[in-house]
Amino acid sequence: MLQDKVSPDYEEVAGTHKAEILATRVGGFGSSDAAMIIDIATIGKVMPKHYKRLAIFEGLIEPDTFSTPAMETGNQREQEIFNYYKEKYVSDEWENNPMYTDIKNVFSNEFKCFSHIDIVQKTKAGLHYIYEIKTSKDSIDLLKIRHDAQLKWHCILANDDSITLIHYKEKHDGSSFDSGNVVLDGIYYSVDELQLFIVKIKQGLLLIKDFLTIQKDNDYADLREHCKERNAMITLESDLPESILKKIQRFENYMIKQKQEEKEFIQVKEIILKTMSDKHIDRWALNRLKFAYMGAGISNNFDTTKFKNDHPDLYRQYVKESPRKEYLKITLTGGGANA
Repeated sequence: MLQDKVSPDYEEVAGTHKAEILATRVGGFGSSDAAMIIDIATIGKVMPKHYKRLAIFEGLIEPDTFSTPAMETGNQREQEIFNYYKEKYVSDEWENNPMYTDIKNVFSNEFKCFSHIDIVQKTKAGLHYIYEIKTSKDSIDLLKIRHDAQLKWHCILANDDSITLIHYKEKHDGSSFDSGNVVLDGIYYSVDELQLFIVKIKQGLLLIKDFLTIQKDNDYADLREHCKERNAMITLESDLPESILKKIQRFENYMIKQKQEEKEFIQVKEIILKTMSDKHIDRWALNRLKFAYMGAGISNNFDTTKFKNDHPDLYRQYVKESPRKEYLKITLTGGGANA
């Protein structure tokens, strides 16, 4: 299956992150769906968290077309990186976002599977190399783990056993493109790794096929119920003024940055804790920050759940009901922070 980096057949989609690419999400699965399909195969069934994507696949709801400043910055960086390498290696042919399709039905003969690869480099010798771009403050090792399924999907549909991950260390400070922030890491997969991945994808797609068959027989009852909830959210978006939506986008960027900084600070705390422990330092101050080393020990906590189960009547005597105002809970999806 994988041999000599010979360029496979593909169909080119004009533009970068345009409507043509979004349209392929209806009736087809792409690399961004690989993790979901693997998740379904691992769990052994389709879960409610997968409904939105499958509703888009069936054309029950429209793909998301909104754009945040972070997304716009990522798209801009992708284009800048493409232009940078195209100008640096002028003798080679460079393409961004060509679409590779599963013409050999490696994954499925039931579903259309495709892959939009960020950059493809073709040499005069007929060799081709594929690149995936990620703009993030996270480490490149973390990105390889997080996007493992997507990267393998790219390799298989491009008939390759390797892909280069281009990591742009985005600062989110409005700074212009800096080639010094670009890090490249070549990722190579064994035939066994890719074959195992294909097996899992096939398993996931079979489960999706069975799920959609049942849904179709029931007029997509579960997916339609999910659509009602989503349409209510779309209505809210249309009712909010543009100025508020822009502020929400800025707040989203703030939450993303806060989450990233919290991860970094946890690492810093661990380093400080170990240093203070190793050097037997109990107190330390730096500028307006004070650090106190708290040694390991035992803490005493009241087990409310156990008390409630053992003494329900007594527990009810001490339960005090208090009025609570309505409030808004904000969650950053993708394992993010709450506000």
